[in-house]
Amino acid sequence: MEKYIINGGNKLYGSVRIQSAKNSVLPILAATVLTDGKVKILNVPQISDLKNMVKILTGLGCKAVFDGNDVLIDSSNADCFEIPSALAHELRSSVFLLGSVISRFRSAKIAYPGGCDIGLRPVDLHLTGLKRLGVEITEKNGYILCKCDKLRGNDIMLDCPSVGATENIMLAAVKAEGTTIIKNAAREPEIEDLQNFLNRIGAKVSGAGSGSIRIDGVNKLEVTPSTDISFKADGNEDVVLTVVTDADKWSVEKTDWITVKQNGNKLTVNAEANTTESERPGRITISAGNAEPVKINVLQEALEVGETVLSVTPSDPIAFEAKGNEAVVLTVTTNASEWTYTFPEEWMTASKEGDK
Repeated sequence: MEKYIINGGNKLYGSVRIQSAKNSVLPILAATVLTDGKVKILNVPQISDLKNMVKILTGLGCKAVFDGNDVLIDSSNADCFEIPSALAHELRSSVFLLGSVISRFRSAKIAYPGGCDIGLRPVDLHLTGLKRLGVEITEKNGYILCKCDKLRGNDIMLDCPSVGATENIMLAAVKAEGTTIIKNAAREPEIEDLQNFLNRIGAKVSGAGSGSIRIDGVNKLEVTPSTDISFKADGNEDVVLTVVTDADKWSVEKTDWITVKQNGNKLTVNAEANTTESERPGRITISAGNAEPVKINVLQEALEVGETVLSVTPSDPIAFEAKGNEAVVLTVTTNASEWTYTFPEEWMTASKEGDK
């Protein structure tokens, strides 16, 4: 029989470096799949479970490497929803990835996890919780297959306060539509650590450490470029913004003199002529679902003294049907005392009223 022999009675002294807790780092590593950004986790113990999790992230298309005692993860190019079976058999905690992979790809495939043999640790609580969020799950030939069109928040009562099931549901629910409440949730410190990390990357999670955890699903919203825009007083070229979101739709609010045209996920921005001798500030606000709105500042230069400007919006070509057309209204912006118009064709008609 193996045994430890401890000879006491000696003075204790010295120091030891405490590294991050494995039970906290594993679900946080799984959570990095949820973000397109770069993550650095400090002071990570280089043990087999964590090394295997890093390998699994690499298999999903992430860039994940140890840098000394730190782990660097870049999930921007993650492109695979199948968790490598060989590694899943080695690591029970690979099941944590179900929630984050489903949240990102709406699909996941994993072999039954292996790893630690401490008692029976079935994944039924994990799967039941995911089903409550709208995930369809089938089990075939030793694999768990998950898919969904959309994740939807729900109230989930756990039969027992499972740490792994609590973490998996949290990971799946952060991008679900609506609110998820996990009742009889686990209260271990690693649950609070996961909540803190998720909130750092934009999630809305509260209640960790208690028996009830609330997750308000958030939408993704990215606008590029998102830097400030500067326009001259007149004669500007279009600025094209690209909007990426998982929300059903997105909208734009703007200062009056800013012009926008929406085409798919592209937003073309320009400015009416500034007819004043003062620069003017403006703003574009892009919103999508419950994501944090993206606000872009716009600044237009003042008109130079003595300069005349003229702009017409919209300035696109106009097409009419043979009959039954509605009027097209053009807005004329100028600092001239008056303006006129002419037609090259007699069949065109127009009426002038103010700047219209």
